[in-house]
Amino acid sequence: MSHIYRLVVPAIFNPNSFEYFLDQLPSPDDLPQSLILLDLGLVSAISPYGIGSLLILYRYTLNLGARLEIDFYDNDSMYRRFQRWGMFEYMPCGYNRKDASSAEEENLSTDIFLKLQLIKSEDDIYKAIEFLRENLQLPQEEFTDLIVVISEITQNILEHSDTEGFLNIGREYHRIRRRNFLHICVADSGLGMGQSLKEKLRHYQDDYLDGFAIYKALYEGISRYDDPGRGNGVIKTRGIVKKYHGKMVIRSGCAKLWGDVPTWQIERFLRKNLRYLPGTQVHITFPISVSPVEPSCALIKKS
Repeated sequence: MSHIYRLVVPAIFNPNSFEYFLDQLPSPDDLPQSLILLDLGLVSAISPYGIGSLLILYRYTLNLGARLEIDFYDNDSMYRRFQRWGMFEYMPCGYNRKDASSAEEENLSTDIFLKLQLIKSEDDIYKAIEFLRENLQLPQEEFTDLIVVISEITQNILEHSDTEGFLNIGREYHRIRRRNFLHICVADSGLGMGQSLKEKLRHYQDDYLDGFAIYKALYEGISRYDDPGRGNGVIKTRGIVKKYHGKMVIRSGCAKLWGDVPTWQIERFLRKNLRYLPGTQVHITFPISVSPVEPSCALIKKS
């Protein structure tokens, strides 16, 4: 083992704080045969985006020859939440943990609605939709729009990433806004949008490729396939999120873009030259009109 690197996970781990966390990661040349320690001792809240991105980081460092472990210290609440998300099933790394606390689990801001679901086929998407159909009581139009959003962003994994991916959903009641929200995350460690659209965007420099790829897909519907109708799904998703005054953020490669901003503000909200992370990670905050019913089991059983 050549080096040990400790990465401190922020207390509130979401799309806004993720970049500060990832900046701690050493360069790819320093990762082979190193040990990455994820310090979760101070984490009080973790979003579905944080869960999905940690999973992609685990796969990325593993592929580069590093070993990753988790330090929970005495943060037993976060350890139990990792169990409930299903993280240890897909992130079978070592972990360090002090004796379990007898205290009740904290009432964290975002609760688990759908634990990590592996997306590797159309059947996996269908199972996720059936779970939502059984455990959400929404007006028909609202439910249909939600299903379109989830279908489109998960379908992109199968068609564009050249690998499998993950879906997970959290739920939140915002006391100030007095609204219920679903926090939807889709993440994969595949090609990424820049590489997927590289042939279509061959006139752009590599330093700007990821950012322009996200922009072109999100606002102009560009796709690596030339079939009629290709690319409309991403634009439709952005339109639905905007219709419900939700939020959407896409991170791919070395760039990130918020999808709910006017085109004249794109340059302000498009972040380029970030630390590299493979694949594409999408986070959507979707307001819903009623509180989701308590599911009997917040997971999809494997067939």
